[in-house]
Amino acid sequence: MLADNNGRYGGHKSPLRSGKILVGMNAIADYCGRDRKTVKGMIEKDGFPATMVNGRWESHTDLIDNYKYRRIAAATGNMQQDAC
Repeated sequence: MLADNNGRYGGHKSPLRSGKILVGMNAIADYCGRDRKTVKGMIEKDGFPATMVNGRWESHTDLIDNYKYRRIAAATGNMQQDAC
């Protein structure tokens, strides 16, 4: 389902705050600065936030950024709780 101009999906507000939807493995890999094979491996093994939708890979920049943050924080021991 596509979002309208207000970021609503089927009348419901999207939980994603900003960023954009990436469609296609090339767009996802380019955003990550990795090749397609590496991204596919991260999807299969590490829970990378991308999925097939009607035969095309899709993801969202906010989800990818959060994934990167969690991986970096876990690796460095800098996990912090949200204040909210």
